[in-house]
Amino acid sequence: MLQFLWHFMSVTARVFALSLFATAYPRWIGVVCGAHFVLMATWVVLQRTEACVSKFEEFIFAMVLGAIYIFSFFNAKDERTRWKYLFYYTFCFFENTALIAVYARDVVNDETSWYRLPGIVVHYITFFSGVLFMLLYYGFFHPTGIKISADFFRRWKRERARRKQAVSRAAAAAAGGEEGGANFLDLRKTEAANRRSSDNQAATTPTLTPTSAEPQLRRQSMLSARSSPSIVDEPDLGEESKTSRASSRAMVCRSLSEPVPTASWPPPSTVRRTLKAMGAKK
Repeated sequence: MLQFLWHFMSVTARVFALSLFATAYPRWIGVVCGAHFVLMATWVVLQRTEACVSKFEEFIFAMVLGAIYIFSFFNAKDERTRWKYLFYYTFCFFENTALIAVYARDVVNDETSWYRLPGIVVHYITFFSGVLFMLLYYGFFHPTGIKISADFFRRWKRERARRKQAVSRAAAAAAGGEEGGANFLDLRKTEAANRRSSDNQAATTPTLTPTSAEPQLRRQSMLSARSSPSIVDEPDLGEESKTSRASSRAMVCRSLSEPVPTASWPPPSTVRRTLKAMGAKK
Protein backbone atom coordinates (compact mmCIF):
# COMPACT_ATOMS: atom_id res chain seq x y z
CA MET A 1 0.00 0.00 0.00
CA LEU A 2 2.78 2.44 0.90
CA GLN A 3 4.60 1.63 -2.32
CA PHE A 4 1.45 2.28 -4.32
CA LEU A 5 0.82 5.61 -2.55
CA TRP A 6 4.43 6.57 -3.07
CA HIS A 7 4.35 6.10 -6.84
CA PHE A 8 0.81 7.44 -7.18
CA MET A 9 1.66 10.70 -5.40
CA SER A 10 4.89 11.13 -7.36
CA VAL A 11 3.17 10.62 -10.70
CA THR A 12 0.31 12.94 -9.69
CA ALA A 13 2.74 15.75 -8.79
CA ARG A 14 4.54 15.30 -12.11
CA VAL A 15 1.29 15.36 -14.06
CA PHE A 16 0.10 18.52 -12.30
CA ALA A 17 3.35 20.36 -13.07
CA LEU A 18 3.35 19.38 -16.75
CA SER A 19 -0.39 20.13 -17.10
CA LEU A 20 -0.11 23.61 -15.59
CA PHE A 21 2.81 24.44 -17.88
CA ALA A 22 0.93 23.04 -20.91
CA THR A 23 -2.07 25.32 -20.27
CA ALA A 24 0.17 28.38 -20.61
CA TYR A 25 2.66 27.10 -23.22
CA PRO A 26 1.10 24.19 -25.13
CA ARG A 27 3.69 24.33 -27.92
CA TRP A 28 6.63 24.03 -25.53
CA ILE A 29 5.44 21.05 -23.53
CA GLY A 30 6.83 18.65 -26.16
CA VAL A 31 10.23 20.32 -25.99
CA VAL A 32 10.30 19.99 -22.19
CA CYS A 33 9.30 16.33 -22.26
CA GLY A 34 11.76 15.59 -25.09
CA ALA A 35 14.65 17.20 -23.21
CA HIS A 36 13.74 15.25 -20.07
CA PHE A 37 13.53 12.03 -22.11
CA VAL A 38 16.98 12.53 -23.68
CA LEU A 39 18.60 13.34 -20.35
CA MET A 40 17.11 10.33 -18.56
CA ALA A 41 17.92 7.94 -21.42
CA THR A 42 21.52 9.11 -21.38
CA TRP A 43 21.64 8.52 -17.64
CA VAL A 44 20.40 4.94 -18.12
CA VAL A 45 23.02 4.29 -20.83
CA LEU A 46 25.78 5.57 -18.53
CA GLN A 47 24.70 3.07 -15.88
CA ARG A 48 25.76 0.22 -18.25
CA THR A 49 22.74 -1.96 -17.64
CA GLU A 50 22.78 -5.72 -18.35
CA ALA A 51 19.08 -6.37 -18.85
CA CYS A 52 19.35 -7.46 -22.50
CA VAL A 53 21.59 -9.66 -24.65
CA SER A 54 22.82 -7.24 -27.34
CA LYS A 55 23.82 -3.60 -27.25
CA PHE A 56 20.98 -2.66 -29.55
CA GLU A 57 18.47 -4.12 -27.16
CA GLU A 58 20.18 -2.28 -24.31
CA PHE A 59 19.77 0.94 -26.30
CA ILE A 60 16.06 0.28 -26.84
CA PHE A 61 15.75 -0.52 -23.14
CA ALA A 62 17.35 2.82 -22.27
CA MET A 63 14.92 4.65 -24.58
CA VAL A 64 11.92 2.98 -22.93
CA LEU A 65 13.18 3.86 -19.46
CA GLY A 66 13.80 7.43 -20.61
CA ALA A 67 10.12 7.69 -21.53
CA ILE A 68 9.05 6.15 -18.19
CA TYR A 69 11.29 8.59 -16.27
CA ILE A 70 9.20 11.49 -17.59
CA PHE A 71 6.62 10.57 -14.94
CA SER A 72 8.14 8.09 -12.49
CA PHE A 73 11.34 6.36 -11.45
CA PHE A 74 12.19 2.76 -12.35
CA ASN A 75 15.36 1.00 -11.20
CA ALA A 76 17.32 -0.02 -14.31
CA LYS A 77 20.05 -2.02 -12.55
CA ASP A 78 20.08 -4.32 -9.55
CA GLU A 79 22.15 -2.21 -7.14
CA ARG A 80 21.72 0.30 -4.34
CA THR A 81 19.14 2.92 -5.25
CA ARG A 82 19.65 5.52 -2.53
CA TRP A 83 21.67 7.96 -4.62
CA LYS A 84 19.54 7.27 -7.69
CA TYR A 85 16.38 8.26 -5.84
CA LEU A 86 18.12 11.34 -4.48
CA PHE A 87 19.23 12.45 -7.95
CA TYR A 88 15.92 11.73 -9.66
CA TYR A 89 13.57 13.34 -7.15
CA THR A 90 15.85 16.36 -6.66
CA PHE A 91 16.01 16.89 -10.42
CA CYS A 92 12.22 16.50 -10.77
CA PHE A 93 11.55 18.88 -7.89
CA PHE A 94 13.60 21.69 -9.44
CA GLU A 95 12.20 20.99 -12.92
CA ASN A 96 8.61 21.06 -11.64
CA THR A 97 9.29 24.25 -9.70
CA ALA A 98 10.70 25.92 -12.82
CA LEU A 99 7.68 24.88 -14.90
CA ILE A 100 5.23 26.15 -12.26
CA ALA A 101 7.16 29.44 -11.90
CA VAL A 102 6.93 30.06 -15.67
CA TYR A 103 3.22 29.18 -15.61
CA ALA A 104 2.49 31.44 -12.62
CA ARG A 105 4.28 34.39 -14.23
CA ASP A 106 2.12 34.06 -17.35
CA VAL A 107 -1.27 33.70 -15.62
CA VAL A 108 -0.71 35.98 -12.64
CA ASN A 109 -3.29 38.49 -13.97
CA ASP A 110 -5.62 35.97 -15.65
CA GLU A 111 -8.81 35.77 -13.58
CA THR A 112 -10.22 32.91 -15.67
CA SER A 113 -7.51 30.52 -14.47
CA TRP A 114 -9.21 29.73 -11.15
CA TYR A 115 -7.27 26.52 -10.79
CA ARG A 116 -3.79 28.10 -10.82
CA LEU A 117 -3.40 28.36 -7.02
CA PRO A 118 -5.13 25.02 -6.19
CA GLY A 119 -3.02 23.29 -8.85
CA ILE A 120 0.22 24.67 -7.41
CA VAL A 121 -0.76 23.69 -3.85
CA VAL A 122 -1.83 20.17 -4.90
CA HIS A 123 1.44 19.69 -6.78
CA TYR A 124 3.62 20.37 -3.73
CA ILE A 125 1.35 18.39 -1.37
CA THR A 126 1.41 15.32 -3.59
CA PHE A 127 5.14 15.57 -4.29
CA PHE A 128 6.18 15.71 -0.62
CA SER A 129 3.55 13.08 0.27
CA GLY A 130 5.14 10.73 -2.26
CA VAL A 131 8.59 11.32 -0.78
CA LEU A 132 7.19 10.69 2.72
CA PHE A 133 5.55 7.42 1.69
CA MET A 134 8.80 6.32 0.06
CA LEU A 135 10.73 6.97 3.30
CA LEU A 136 8.11 5.10 5.34
CA TYR A 137 8.23 2.16 2.97
CA TYR A 138 12.03 1.88 3.04
CA GLY A 139 12.14 2.55 6.79
CA PHE A 140 9.58 0.00 8.00
CA PHE A 141 8.65 -2.49 5.28
CA HIS A 142 11.56 -2.88 2.88
CA PRO A 143 13.74 -5.98 3.53
CA THR A 144 16.96 -3.97 3.44
CA GLY A 145 15.55 -0.88 5.13
CA ILE A 146 16.37 0.59 8.53
CA LYS A 147 14.77 -1.19 11.47
CA ILE A 148 12.89 1.63 13.20
CA SER A 149 11.54 1.01 16.70
CA ALA A 150 11.11 2.81 20.04
CA ASP A 151 14.79 2.22 20.79
CA PHE A 152 15.68 3.93 17.54
CA PHE A 153 13.89 7.13 18.58
CA ARG A 154 15.46 7.00 22.05
CA ARG A 155 18.91 6.60 20.54
CA TRP A 156 18.16 9.43 18.16
CA LYS A 157 17.17 11.72 21.07
CA ARG A 158 20.32 10.79 23.00
CA GLU A 159 22.48 11.43 19.96
CA ARG A 160 20.80 14.77 19.39
CA ALA A 161 21.36 15.80 23.04
CA ARG A 162 24.99 14.71 22.83
CA ARG A 163 25.53 16.80 19.71
CA LYS A 164 23.97 19.84 21.37
CA GLN A 165 26.29 19.42 24.35
CA ALA A 166 29.28 19.10 22.03
CA VAL A 167 28.27 22.28 20.19
CA SER A 168 27.82 24.18 23.47
CA ARG A 169 31.21 22.98 24.76
CA ALA A 170 32.85 24.01 21.51
CA ALA A 171 31.23 27.46 21.74
CA ALA A 172 32.38 27.84 25.36
CA ALA A 173 35.91 26.76 24.42
CA ALA A 174 35.93 29.24 21.54
CA ALA A 175 34.78 32.02 23.88
CA GLY A 176 37.45 31.06 26.42
CA GLY A 177 40.06 30.98 23.69
CA GLU A 178 39.09 34.48 22.57
CA GLU A 179 39.29 35.76 26.18
CA GLY A 180 42.64 34.05 26.69
CA GLY A 181 43.88 35.53 23.44
CA ALA A 182 42.79 39.02 24.58
CA ASN A 183 44.59 38.56 27.91
CA PHE A 184 47.70 37.40 26.09
CA LEU A 185 47.60 40.46 23.84
CA ASP A 186 47.23 42.73 26.88
CA LEU A 187 50.23 41.04 28.51
CA ARG A 188 52.29 41.49 25.38
CA LYS A 189 51.34 45.16 25.23
CA THR A 190 52.33 45.65 28.90
CA GLU A 191 55.70 43.96 28.31
CA ALA A 192 56.35 46.14 25.28
CA ALA A 193 55.51 49.30 27.26
CA ASN A 194 57.86 48.26 30.09
CA ARG A 195 60.61 47.56 27.60
CA ARG A 196 60.19 50.97 25.97
CA SER A 197 60.25 52.74 29.35
CA SER A 198 63.46 50.93 30.38
CA ASP A 199 65.06 51.80 27.04
CA ASN A 200 64.13 55.46 27.48
CA GLN A 201 65.54 55.49 31.03
CA ALA A 202 68.78 53.93 29.85
CA ALA A 203 69.03 56.52 27.08
CA THR A 204 68.58 59.46 29.52
CA THR A 205 71.08 58.14 32.15
CA PRO A 206 74.61 59.64 31.57
CA THR A 207 77.43 57.13 31.17
CA LEU A 208 80.98 57.73 32.50
CA THR A 209 83.58 57.14 29.81
CA PRO A 210 86.98 56.12 31.25
CA THR A 211 89.94 58.33 30.39
CA SER A 212 93.08 57.07 28.79
CA ALA A 213 95.05 57.24 32.12
CA GLU A 214 92.61 55.11 34.10
CA PRO A 215 93.36 51.79 32.38
CA GLN A 216 97.11 52.38 32.90
CA LEU A 217 96.69 53.13 36.62
CA ARG A 218 94.45 50.10 37.03
CA ARG A 219 97.12 47.94 35.36
CA GLN A 220 99.91 49.27 37.62
CA SER A 221 97.88 48.70 40.77
CA MET A 222 97.20 45.13 39.69
CA LEU A 223 100.91 44.50 39.03
CA SER A 224 101.91 45.94 42.42
CA ALA A 225 99.30 43.84 44.14
CA ARG A 226 100.68 40.76 42.46
CA SER A 227 104.37 41.63 43.29
CA SER A 228 103.79 42.36 47.04
CA PRO A 229 102.59 39.21 48.74
CA SER A 230 100.29 39.61 51.67
CA ILE A 231 100.14 37.72 54.92
CA VAL A 232 97.18 35.86 53.59
CA ASP A 233 99.33 34.46 50.75
CA GLU A 234 101.92 32.96 53.20
CA PRO A 235 101.46 29.27 53.79
CA ASP A 236 100.65 27.96 57.22
CA LEU A 237 103.85 26.15 58.41
CA GLY A 238 102.77 25.24 61.94
CA GLU A 239 103.69 26.50 65.49
CA GLU A 240 107.47 25.72 65.33
CA SER A 241 108.00 27.63 62.12
CA LYS A 242 106.09 30.58 63.57
CA THR A 243 108.35 30.60 66.71
CA SER A 244 111.60 30.45 64.72
CA ARG A 245 110.34 33.17 62.43
CA ALA A 246 109.49 35.39 65.44
CA SER A 247 112.98 34.85 67.01
CA SER A 248 114.74 35.68 63.77
CA ARG A 249 112.67 38.83 63.45
CA ALA A 250 113.61 39.82 67.04
CA MET A 251 117.36 39.28 66.38
CA VAL A 252 117.14 41.41 63.26
CA CYS A 253 115.40 44.21 65.16
CA ARG A 254 118.02 44.03 67.99
CA SER A 255 120.92 44.18 65.60
CA LEU A 256 119.37 47.18 63.90
CA SER A 257 118.83 49.04 67.23
CA GLU A 258 122.41 48.53 68.64
CA PRO A 259 125.09 51.11 67.51
CA VAL A 260 127.84 49.93 65.21
CA PRO A 261 131.32 49.96 67.05
CA THR A 262 133.82 52.32 65.38
CA ALA A 263 137.37 50.90 64.98
CA SER A 264 140.45 53.21 65.51
CA TRP A 265 142.68 53.74 62.56
CA PRO A 266 145.41 52.94 62.43
CA PRO A 267 145.68 50.34 65.24
CA PRO A 268 147.74 51.27 68.42
CA SER A 269 150.38 48.59 67.95
CA THR A 270 151.18 49.93 64.56
CA VAL A 271 151.51 53.46 65.91
CA ARG A 272 153.94 52.36 68.65
CA ARG A 273 156.02 50.45 66.23
CA THR A 274 156.28 53.40 63.95
CA LEU A 275 157.32 55.75 66.74
CA LYS A 276 160.05 53.38 67.88
CA ALA A 277 161.50 53.22 64.45
CA MET A 278 161.52 57.00 64.09
CA GLY A 279 163.36 57.45 67.50
CA ALA A 280 165.99 54.97 66.53
CA LYS A 281 166.72 56.80 63.36
CA LYS A 282 167.20 59.98 65.25
